[in-house]
Amino acid sequence: MRFFVIANSIEMSTQYLSAIRPDALYTQTELAPVLRKSLAWFERSRWAGTGPAFVKVGRQPLYRGSDVLAWLEANTRTSTSDRGAA
Repeated sequence: MRFFVIANSIEMSTQYLSAIRPDALYTQTELAPVLRKSLAWFERSRWAGTGPAFVKVGRQPLYRGSDVLAWLEANTRTSTSDRGAA
């Protein structure tokens, strides 16, 4: 039963990720459920410079779909020991 729940969650996440349009702008509230991250994570990652690139429109940070997809691609790993590009 546990495997089914995990598999179902992965399927839902894949559906959400395929809905990210490269030419659209997203708020952190819209992206949080897609990336399974908290709003606080977005705030910390902006401060630390570790998350997806963002643009500021007035006081609001927005994320380009293309930047989110590029960030996901750059953080794709094939092993837990893989540190990615140095």
